[in-house]
Amino acid sequence: MAKFKLIEGKTSKNEPYAYNGYVNASGQFDVLGCISWPQSNEYYIGGWASNARTGNGMYLFPSKECYFGAFKDTNKHGIGLRIQTDKGYFLGQYADNLPNGVGVKIYPNGDFLYGKFEKGKLQNKAVYYHANTQTFEFNLYENGQEKQENIINEKFVVKGSWDNSLISLPQLNNNKFDYTTGTNSAGDRWELNGQVDANKASNGIGLMEWNGKTYYFGEFQDGRRTGCGMYQYDNGDIYYGGFLKNNFHGKGLYYSADKKKYYFGNQNNHVRGGHTFILYEDGDLYYGNFENGKLDGNVLIIDSNFNVSYNTYKENKYISEDKVFNFAINTNNNNNNGDSNEGKRLNDNNDNSGNPFVNQNQGNSSNNNNSSNIKESPKDAAKELDALIGLQSVKRELKRIKAYAVKNKDKNPNIHMSFLGNPGTGKTVVARLIGQILYEAGVLKNNNFIECSRETLISMYVGETALKTKKVIEEAMGGVLFIDEAYSFNAKTEKDFGKEAIVELLKAMEDHRGEFCCIMAGYTKEMGELFDMNPGFKSRVQFFIDFPDYSKDELIEIGKLMLKKMDYQMDQEALEIAVKIAYRKRFGANFANAREVRNILEKTAIIQALRTEDDFLNRTISVEDISTYAKEHNIVIEDDDDKPIIPMVKLSYLEELAKKHIEKNVVDNMIDVREAVISLKVQMASGKSESSGFLITPDGYAVTCAHCVNGEKGIQARRRILDRRGNQVDVYYKAVVVAMDVPADVAVIKLLDLTGDNSYIDLLPHGQLDYDALDNIIMLGYPFGVSRFDNISTNVGKIVSYQKRTDEPDFINIDLSAKSGNSGSGVLNLEKGYAIGVLCGGSLNQAGALVEEVNYCRPISYVWDLIERNQPKED
Repeated sequence: MAKFKLIEGKTSKNEPYAYNGYVNASGQFDVLGCISWPQSNEYYIGGWASNARTGNGMYLFPSKECYFGAFKDTNKHGIGLRIQTDKGYFLGQYADNLPNGVGVKIYPNGDFLYGKFEKGKLQNKAVYYHANTQTFEFNLYENGQEKQENIINEKFVVKGSWDNSLISLPQLNNNKFDYTTGTNSAGDRWELNGQVDANKASNGIGLMEWNGKTYYFGEFQDGRRTGCGMYQYDNGDIYYGGFLKNNFHGKGLYYSADKKKYYFGNQNNHVRGGHTFILYEDGDLYYGNFENGKLDGNVLIIDSNFNVSYNTYKENKYISEDKVFNFAINTNNNNNNGDSNEGKRLNDNNDNSGNPFVNQNQGNSSNNNNSSNIKESPKDAAKELDALIGLQSVKRELKRIKAYAVKNKDKNPNIHMSFLGNPGTGKTVVARLIGQILYEAGVLKNNNFIECSRETLISMYVGETALKTKKVIEEAMGGVLFIDEAYSFNAKTEKDFGKEAIVELLKAMEDHRGEFCCIMAGYTKEMGELFDMNPGFKSRVQFFIDFPDYSKDELIEIGKLMLKKMDYQMDQEALEIAVKIAYRKRFGANFANAREVRNILEKTAIIQALRTEDDFLNRTISVEDISTYAKEHNIVIEDDDDKPIIPMVKLSYLEELAKKHIEKNVVDNMIDVREAVISLKVQMASGKSESSGFLITPDGYAVTCAHCVNGEKGIQARRRILDRRGNQVDVYYKAVVVAMDVPADVAVIKLLDLTGDNSYIDLLPHGQLDYDALDNIIMLGYPFGVSRFDNISTNVGKIVSYQKRTDEPDFINIDLSAKSGNSGSGVLNLEKGYAIGVLCGGSLNQAGALVEEVNYCRPISYVWDLIERNQPKED
C-alpha cells in the first residue's frame, strides 16, 4: 500500500474539497479514498473508480443523514442502509440514488414496512409490522400511496424490544493524514493511512490494511478502531457500523458474501444480540432475536412474494413453522395453507463445510465468533474433484485438459470451456475446482473466480455494455470467468445489447489466449443456439463438456450427504422414496438433479418438525413424513419409476397464448383445430377405457376429464395430422397426468416427446366469462372412442344455460349430441374459436336417467384454477 495522496480543489459550484486517497496513473481518484467538503460538513469514505464513487462506502450528508453500502458511478446503487434524521432506517436495494427494488423501512418505535420500490416510491405489495400491537398487515401501494390494507390480528411476539440507537458518522477533524506501517502479534503486516494528532497517535479517519487483503476504513481513537467504520474481509464480507477498541460494537450492518445476505442489528465484541433484520439478496426478509450470536425464539419471515410465516428457532436451528399467511387483500388468510420458504434456510449459520456433491467428511473451521467470515479454498482441488459423486466422464475430460494445459502452458493454449447440461449437476462446483487445479498447476496466474450473469455484463444504455464487460474480464484476468446461463446473451431484438457483450468477450478470448479461462454454462440446446448466433463463437471455445444427469443411486448418495449437512437422519426406505420422486422428474424439461432431491428433503424436514414438535431431539425423517409430502403434492409413490413427474405449464405462458388469440370461426380454422384434438386410450385397473382431449400449448400440455385418467396405469394419446403430401397420419405418444381436480372433473396431462410447433386450442382468457344462452358452440372428440370412430367427430349446438352452484362445481348445459368417449372433448365458441369448457357428461333427470341430447361441460375457468393452484414452485 502506498501513501495517500492529498488533492485539493473546487467543485463546479466553487465549493472547496479535499481528497485523501489513492490515484491512478491519470491522477484520478481510484480504489479507496476519503473526500470531504468542509463548507457543508459532508464527506464520503470508500471505493473509487476513475473519479467516480464506485464500490462500498459511507456517506455523511449535510442533513446529518448517513448512508452505508454500494455505489456505482457516483450514485447509490446496490444494497445499502440509510440512517434518517427521524432516527429511522431504510435497508434495501438502490438504483441511481433512489430506493429501487425490495427494501425495509424501519421506524424508531420498532415498526417496519417491507415492500418493493420503483424510483423511490412503493409500488404494489407491502407488509407492515406494528411493534406496539405485535400484528402485521398486508398493503397495496400505488406511486407511494397506500390503496388497501388487511390487518392480521394473530400476534407475532419477538423477545425484548427494538433498540432505536443510531449509527452516526463523526465530523471530520483537521488532523493531517500520515502513513505508518508495522506488524501485529500474529505476524500480519499492516499499513495505515490516517489522521494523526500532535502526538502522532491515530485520531480521526484512517485506512488500515492487513497483508493487502483485509482493510478497515473509518474512525480511530488513540490508535484503535473506535467510532464508526467499514471493515472488509478478503472473502468479500463487509461490516459497516460501530466499533469499540477494535471490536464490532453497537448497531451495524453485516454483509455475508457467501450467503448473499445482510444482517442489521446490534453487535457486542463481534457477537450479534437483540432484534435483528436479515435481508437476503433474493428478496426474503427475516426478523427475529439473537442470543449470544445465535438466532433464538420467534422469527418473522416475509418471502419474495410477500407471504408471511411465523417460525421458531433455537440456537440457530430451525424448530418449527407455526403459521403461514399468504398475501391476499380482503380475504381471511389466517390458515396455514402455504408452503414455507424456510426449506432453503433451515440453519442461519454460514457453513463452509463443502459442497453437497463431495463424498467425504469436512470439518468446519472457526475463528472466535467470526467463523462465517473465513472462506477457505480447497486444500487439494484435484482430490476434491475425484471425490465428487458421479460425473466420471467429466472428471476424465478435465484430467486431459489439465495435462494438455500444463504441457503447453508456455504456448498460451486456448483453455476456454463450455459446460453443458441440466441444473443441479455441479457445473459451478466443478468450474471452481478446475480453476483451482489450473492455478496450482501454474497454468493460471491467480485463483480469481469471477462469477457473472447477463445482468452483470449487460447495460440498458448504448455503449455501456462494452465497458461493463471489459471491466469484468479485467477482474477475471489470470483466473476464471464463469458465465452461468450464458445462453441468455442470445439477443432476441435489435435493442438487446447481448451481441455487444459477446463481441467484447470474443475479442478478449482471442487476444488473451492462455491468460484466463472463460467457462460458459447452460442447457445443451440453448447453448447450441447461442453458439450459432455468432460464427466465431464456437471456434473460441476449445472444450465442450457434457454434464450427465445423475443416476438414481448417485442421487441417493448425494441425499445422504445433504442430510448430514442438514443435521438430519432419514430412514433408508424414506430416502429411496424421496429420490424416486425426484428421479421421475428427469422426463421433464430441465431436470434439476440434486436440487430436486434437496427441495424434497428440506420440505419433508419441515413436515417432520411438526410431527415431532414434542420431541425436540428427534431429527429422523420417516416414511410417514415422505408419504405426507407425496400426498400433499398428489404423487402416487407406488407408481413405476419410469412414470415421469411433469411440472405444470407456467400460468404466465398460457396467459400470453390467450392474449395472442385471433378470433376465427372454427369451421374456417378446422385443419389446425383437428390436429389439436387427441384421442386417449387409458389403461385402468379394470381394463382399458377410451376418451378425448385437446392440446392447449404447442409443447404438448392437454386437457381432459379427471374421470378419464383417475387411477390410470398408462396413457396413450393419438393425434391425426396431415403430412407434407396432405395425407392423414396417426402419431402416438405416451402421456402422463400433471394434475387433476376430481370434484370439478378436469385434468391436465402432458404428451411426452412432442416436438415442433404444434397446433393447439386457445382457452377463453383467464378470468373472463363468455357464456350466453343460445351461443353457437362446437364440440370435437371421439364418441365411443377411436376404436369405433377412427376420424374426429364434430357436433354443433348451442349453450342452454349456465348453472351456478354453491355446494358443487358450476356447469354449462349444452344442447348437442355427445356419447361415451366424448368425455374430455373441448367445447369451443363456434365464431370466436376459443375453448369455453370441457365435456364431462350428460344431464340427469330426477329419476337419475340421462336427459336426451342435454349434456353438460365444465367451464374452462376450472382448468385455469387447476393450473394456477399447481404452478411450479421456484427453488
